[in-house]
Amino acid sequence: MNPSSLAVQRPIGTIMVIMVAVFFGLLSLSRLPIDLMPDMTYPTLSVVTTYDNASPEEVERLVTIPLERALGIISGIETINSTSSRGTSVIRLSFTWGTDLDVAANDIRDRLDRAMRTLPEGIDRPQLRKFDVSAAPILILGATANLDPATLRHIAEEEIGSRLERIAGVAGIEVWGGRERQITIRVNPVALESYSLTLQQVQRAVEEANRDYSFGEIQRGDFEYQLRYPSRLQGLEDFPDIIVERRNDNIIRLHQIATIEEGHVRQERITRINGEPGVRIAVRKQDGSNTVEVAERVKREMLHIERAFPQFRMITLSDTSTYIQRAIANISYSMLYGGSLAVIVLLFFLRDIRSTVAVATAIPVSVVATFVPVYFSGLSLNIMTLGGLALGIGMMVDNSIVVQENINFLRRTPPWDTRQTASLGARQVTPAIIASTLTTMVIFLPLFFTEGISGLMFRQMAYVVAFALLCSLIMALLLVPVLNCGGNTRGAHTSRWSSALLRIFNRMQNAYERVLHFSVQRRFGTFAMVALLFILSLNVATRLGSEFMPAADESSVRIFVEMPLGTRMNVLDEQVRSLEEQLRQLTPELRAYDTRVSRNGRAEVRLSLLPPSQRQRSSEQIASDLRRQIKLSPGTIVRTRAEQGLFIMRMLSSTDDDRLEVVIRGHNIAELERWGDIIEAELATIPGITDVRRGQFASSVETHLRVNHDLTSRMGVQVEDVMRAIRASMDGYQVSLLRKDGRESPVYLAIEGEGRGDLDAIGNLRVRSESGQTVVLRQLVSIESADGPREINRRNQQRFLSLSANNEGRDIGSIGRDIEELLIGLEMSAEYSATLESDFQEQQKAFRELIIMISLAVLLVFMILAALYESVKAPLIVMVSVPMAFIGAIMALWISGSTINMQSLIGMMMLAGIVVNNAILIVDYAIRLQARDGLSALQAGIESAKRRFRPVLMTSLTTMLALMPLALGIGEGSEAQAPMARAVIGGLFSSTAISLFIIPIVYHWVMAKRGETLHGES
Repeated sequence: MNPSSLAVQRPIGTIMVIMVAVFFGLLSLSRLPIDLMPDMTYPTLSVVTTYDNASPEEVERLVTIPLERALGIISGIETINSTSSRGTSVIRLSFTWGTDLDVAANDIRDRLDRAMRTLPEGIDRPQLRKFDVSAAPILILGATANLDPATLRHIAEEEIGSRLERIAGVAGIEVWGGRERQITIRVNPVALESYSLTLQQVQRAVEEANRDYSFGEIQRGDFEYQLRYPSRLQGLEDFPDIIVERRNDNIIRLHQIATIEEGHVRQERITRINGEPGVRIAVRKQDGSNTVEVAERVKREMLHIERAFPQFRMITLSDTSTYIQRAIANISYSMLYGGSLAVIVLLFFLRDIRSTVAVATAIPVSVVATFVPVYFSGLSLNIMTLGGLALGIGMMVDNSIVVQENINFLRRTPPWDTRQTASLGARQVTPAIIASTLTTMVIFLPLFFTEGISGLMFRQMAYVVAFALLCSLIMALLLVPVLNCGGNTRGAHTSRWSSALLRIFNRMQNAYERVLHFSVQRRFGTFAMVALLFILSLNVATRLGSEFMPAADESSVRIFVEMPLGTRMNVLDEQVRSLEEQLRQLTPELRAYDTRVSRNGRAEVRLSLLPPSQRQRSSEQIASDLRRQIKLSPGTIVRTRAEQGLFIMRMLSSTDDDRLEVVIRGHNIAELERWGDIIEAELATIPGITDVRRGQFASSVETHLRVNHDLTSRMGVQVEDVMRAIRASMDGYQVSLLRKDGRESPVYLAIEGEGRGDLDAIGNLRVRSESGQTVVLRQLVSIESADGPREINRRNQQRFLSLSANNEGRDIGSIGRDIEELLIGLEMSAEYSATLESDFQEQQKAFRELIIMISLAVLLVFMILAALYESVKAPLIVMVSVPMAFIGAIMALWISGSTINMQSLIGMMMLAGIVVNNAILIVDYAIRLQARDGLSALQAGIESAKRRFRPVLMTSLTTMLALMPLALGIGEGSEAQAPMARAVIGGLFSSTAISLFIIPIVYHWVMAKRGETLHGES
């Protein structure tokens, strides 16, 4: 039995079933996790290795290259990127999409275990890290207090951090800033020599004294006890009595050759909050927890923390939850306003409140019911899923409109029965609305077979749209017929407002029929005009800009400061303090800011702005103004960047902060630098490029120590002892870790004296040979000055130099094309190459994937129609509406100033399934007219277009007006969906307007050749 007939026969039972769906929908909505973006794990794993005090070239030669060779044979790796800087090697392994990262991580650990034998002695074990979008901080807090830096950090880590970590849903916290305590053993070199001791002996003595032994369990009576030998070092006061060596009856203790002091670890970074010394606390949530709820709990706990620690002043520097809340609220309002506009359109065309209510009720019921499959599919409430729901609002009433229109049509022919017409009206159009729903749903099928960021991001949106359309189909077949069973209201009404609306619509109908006959009579001219419009749209498409994702104002601006290599941190800090003062004066929209000054000559200030609704300038305008207004000393480089790309795009960008990157590959650093100079000069001439900077290989003056390995071998001196002595003469090196009262303090061994770090003092150091003789260090090493790279970057086991930049006032695609033309014109040798990468490369890759998906979607729609109609000709007629949609989509993007991006391309893909629905209504009815009434193909096409004019206009207008609030892009979060909505509105407008005239003509051309009629209604 047809479901509509069953629903009409059992209306109470049908209503109860729908109410159950609504109840479970509301319950599912209350339990859905809320997040900014869909859960996704970018297929990247990083291996970080620390090799203290080693130069970038040493790190590359001794650490990076051996690890790259060991890891490069792991299956599924797409790209290997590595950075060798002073004391650190970072290798980033990018895998193909779909790779099981858990399996890959196990392979990497196995390879690292084997590679450890090839790494230098004493090197830290490589750490494996996974990149997960959900692991990014949901909150960044700032804390200041009138305390010393070590106490400030300790309270932030141990007191505040522990309280935050106990909050439900918090995975962990990370603290930056302040200073860590350090115990330093400063050895007197004269005393060391007089006792004929070495640093190795001192180190072993400290390690032995701080060792904790565990021997297992012993039994005593009915109980078991742990037997252990605790460390003898419980505090700073225990260090002086450490026995370094016993000689007969003489005991040499540590205080006889060294002084022990408690201080701070060498400061590598200065952190300030709103200009005051402070710490930054990053809060990460547990996977699957609700971002908004976790953030609210953290903010409530902050109030308790401020009461418990009145000396602390805490502020929120970054809060993802507020952006999520505002974005979701704005999209929800867009859905509400769009649904209201759709109801107004229904009232205008139906001229009957009861019919309007019957159709309009399908919107909220379908929306709420959609949350049931969303919940059981494990999806979250995010920008993508809500965007899909907003896009589906207009389409949710399409099926109900078709059913209601057919019911009203049957009511115009008396005698009629309420239940019979409701059942028959739904039953007659069931095949057509099933076909239209399937064609809309099938366009998303390619997303589930596409590897890459486009498929990953839009898959959840596809799920939601499909669920919403399925629910709307069920409501059209069950709810609308039931709501049409009550009363004996006829289709025609005589009220004044109804009569007025009828007169307006009749004028529209008559005007359409006149233009239709005119178009049919001059069908070749009509077709030529449409072809001309299509060619014109192709020309406009080439003039549209392109970008990866639409910009979104995230109320944040970042300022980067760089000074020449070797600049002392305090000198850089003076410039940054001047910058902070300027920012306070130049940025009235400033809410808070935090500052990080690093020892590597770089600093960053991050501005947190007021929400967009509370300021006149956008974040991009503020960044542009600051770029021109900031004045610092000569030689200081300042770059500004508004955080406008969606969060996920920043996280996936290979250059983190810059959207354009030219990569020059080769081996010789000097040659790479030469090409870097040439390309950098050329980039500065391209309009729209700002903040060009050299990423790597910036030279720094270094002092090199060359060890004579032949001599050390003959004299029985270990090279490691030489290195240890040199490190002790500088800032020292860590030999142990003291744990006390829950705090860990590193223990460093260093040489005492004012000459620490002086070249002559280093040359006078002594080491002991295996035979017990002391050897002056200058006998074993030579000292020379040389230039060395700041850091060495490699990609796929080849060195490269990168030039990065941002864009201003011009889209990425246009700038990218200019850069590619520049690079093609370079005459580089075969060993060297230059390519444009970063956002542009990801954009081109995603565009290619989406174009393939659009093509597949069109093919799938055709195949579905061919299967339903059991014919090839009818689907060909229907598919004529698809290129008509391209005309309006392109023109809408051009008029609104939008670009070609992932969102607008997804909108065009959706059009392939939406616009065919109108054509299906016309063609389906024309086939029935030919089969039932024996009309010619031309007569059937014209008559079908006339009779389907109203439902076609209704479905198109409801969809377009429902998307209008989203297309306006008002409010945070809606900017991301606006290009998609604009493309759909424009495409649907042009396809509807043109198809109403073209489809009858094409139907005549295709179906009249042999005068054939197709049997069956579908």
